[in-house]
Amino acid sequence: MRPVALAILLVSLLLCFYNLGSMPLFDQDEPRYASAARTMIETKNYVVPYFNGQPRYQKPVLIYWLMCASFKLFGINEFAARFPSALSVVLLVLITFIFAKRYLSPFGAVVAALSLATSFGVVASAHVATTDALLHLLIGSAFMSFFHAECLTASEH
Repeated sequence: MRPVALAILLVSLLLCFYNLGSMPLFDQDEPRYASAARTMIETKNYVVPYFNGQPRYQKPVLIYWLMCASFKLFGINEFAARFPSALSVVLLVLITFIFAKRYLSPFGAVVAALSLATSFGVVASAHVATTDALLHLLIGSAFMSFFHAECLTASEH
């Protein structure tokens, strides 16, 4: 099963990271997130994100922290701004594969992971520097963790 898991990882990496930094930041949200993360690094204030001198309390701070870490690793650029989103989707695909392998079957795990990895909306969220992909990862992981805990509890009774 390792070659299959590796193939799923490679497909996910290819779909999520291909041309990740080739387009400039677009829409109104991407520049706001990236600018706020850049400002955190410049001011060394990692508690409150700022955009155009105004605090941004609309979203949780985790996405800004992840962008800051990415900026420190890769420099301040489009690739680095989108890296947390792409990584979140890759992790979600791998977690889905592991979860489905345990609760469905090896074939079901492949179908589940590849369906997720090739879903247009999910791949699109990997290419945008917003909270969406991280939210997919965290909510998906929470649901799978809840299901797993329920199964463990049910098996104890």
